[in-house]
Amino acid sequence: MLAALVASGILFAATTQTWVLAEGLGDTAPVAQVEIPGTEISDLVTAMALVGLAAALAVSIARRVLRYAVGAVLVGAGLLALVQVVGVIADPAGASMVALGETTGTTGRPRATASASPPMRPQRARA
Repeated sequence: MLAALVASGILFAATTQTWVLAEGLGDTAPVAQVEIPGTEISDLVTAMALVGLAAALAVSIARRVLRYAVGAVLVGAGLLALVQVVGVIADPAGASMVALGETTGTTGRPRATASASPPMRPQRARA
């Protein structure tokens, strides 16, 4: 139960981070690059994280037979989230097209990279 709570919490927190950095948006785009968080790319992952949190809590109050059903829901939610995340990693440009179109108003396919963490920005050296 604790592992499911922690994993669901981490998954939920991960959706708030930058998943895709899109650049090469063309001359018509108002910006040169866009950082797109997981919440804008996949609502499914956020929903499955919430399902995981609810299922992990439900396991603690369920009787034996119902625990198996709740466990199956928990495993299913994890598998659905995994499939969606792998899809974003495999094709970040394709996964970000809808969110990118809403942000920039462009429909061209960008150069996009999947990100495991927020992109690092160069810092100015202080004297």
